[in-house]
Amino acid sequence: MWLFAAGGLTMLLLLLLFAIMTPSVPEIPIGPTRVKPQMAVNADRVLVLVPDGSLWAWGQGMRPQRLGTETDWKAIALSGSYFVALKTNGSLWQWMDAGGFSAAPQKLSAANSWQAVAAGYTDFVALRTDGTLWTWQGPPVQLDESTNWVSVAAGFQYMAGVRGDGTLWAWGQFYPPSGPPRGMTQVGSETNWVTVHAGSYELMARKRDGSCWMGGGTSTPWLTNLLALQRPLQWGEMARIKEIEDWDSVTFGSCALGLRSDGTLQGFGMNWAGILGRGLSRVRKGPLQIGPRHDWVAIGAGGWVAAGMTADGTVWAWGKRVDKQGRWLKAKQIAAEWLTKLGLKVNTTLISPSPSPILRFRLQKQTDGAHRKVPASATVPIQHRRPALARGNWLVGMGGRWFDSHGWNEATITSYCICKIAA
Repeated sequence: MWLFAAGGLTMLLLLLLFAIMTPSVPEIPIGPTRVKPQMAVNADRVLVLVPDGSLWAWGQGMRPQRLGTETDWKAIALSGSYFVALKTNGSLWQWMDAGGFSAAPQKLSAANSWQAVAAGYTDFVALRTDGTLWTWQGPPVQLDESTNWVSVAAGFQYMAGVRGDGTLWAWGQFYPPSGPPRGMTQVGSETNWVTVHAGSYELMARKRDGSCWMGGGTSTPWLTNLLALQRPLQWGEMARIKEIEDWDSVTFGSCALGLRSDGTLQGFGMNWAGILGRGLSRVRKGPLQIGPRHDWVAIGAGGWVAAGMTADGTVWAWGKRVDKQGRWLKAKQIAAEWLTKLGLKVNTTLISPSPSPILRFRLQKQTDGAHRKVPASATVPIQHRRPALARGNWLVGMGGRWFDSHGWNEATITSYCICKIAA
């Protein structure tokens, strides 16, 4: 009896200790899934488009808060002092940031014909359904007379785009920031580009054959070192990176982070404040996987800040923690690196060298198949060379993706559901 009581007391103490050491993650209930989640991040803010179509933001001097009451947003872009968002009806809106986003957004155009938007540090660019490109520095201005733009991106002080003829173009101020800004100039001579992404100074584009290339202007030192180049890339030169060709999406901070087709997260480049999520070493040649999870659905990065969302609605943060307050971050980050090298404990109040949960959007389960059996004759098309789904297995799906024992797979269901393959 005494041994049983002692064992029970020990277990109780362990549970109490675990409860004290494990921080609680606030939960925010949201509605049914309507859109693919997205994240936009800069050095001080995190902006999230959650699956029910609502917008949330937080950062230094700003606790997590919902922006407005609408649930019909479909795309977001964040700059250094404002953000723009696109609604499902094609309208385009802007919020200003003055220590916190303004409560009421401003509609930027009477037209409801916008299909994509991208933001750099100071400017943003939007793509209309007629294939034209526009920017705002007061009244909207059409960038050129072309009507065949299909992809657009914005960096620190430059922009880039792909036309329907497969050509890649860029304009603005590139690295190093000297000399006058370039006008709209073709990058290279190839005619098989399909999409483009922009970091602060790095340009990444994908060709029709699926190959990934980086460069654009004069490449940054970390990119030159990472690619083991004999010299920096000059204007118009692009270098192929085969290791990231299975990335479905990419985001840039002081590094490159990519969401792979199997739901894992990878990164490479400068690791300021632990933005690569793998400790505090300075440079990571890779790409290397970040954490063990296979259910990432959205990522974002900016400066030393990184954030991501997993399929259960949990938002994770690493690198510089904008949900915390503090000064002299860089000095503390360098001190933390030396403490790590000496084998001493690192205070992660201001930095997080691995993904840490900060809140969870609790998804509403729909009746699109909650515990519903799929007929044995039903077929679920699977991409990414995944094994066939076994009958009798439980599956969880969100935003067109299913999760089974093999990991994430593309499917036809576009809402959150729990289903079982008929035996």
